[in-house]
Amino acid sequence: MALLGTLKSIVSGLLATYGRPITIVRVTSTSNPVTGVVTKVKTNVDAFAYFDQVTQYNAPAGAIVELNDVLAYIDTELTIRDQVTREGVTWSVIHVDPVELEGGVAIWVALLRR
Repeated sequence: MALLGTLKSIVSGLLATYGRPITIVRVTSTSNPVTGVVTKVKTNVDAFAYFDQVTQYNAPAGAIVELNDVLAYIDTELTIRDQVTREGVTWSVIHVDPVELEGGVAIWVALLRR
């Protein structure tokens, strides 16, 4: 586990230096079984990400890529239900690949679409 902690520290440092600040908008919902009322809660998570163009060489396996999609290397966990906001532009998460090492995740690679 020491290697994973070291790599996470290096990744976070590199993304803080060379990446851009982003906000991950996470929407969760809970329902009251008695009343049937669904309550949605938005949570904003601040993180850093490095954005890259998608090419045939770095596209995630099994993902359907469209024009203007981007790859984001992110130091914080995210899911396909989340949205990423950078400099006023909101992106939907289309595909997420966690890069795992020693039973933990070092970095998340996400395919984003406007």
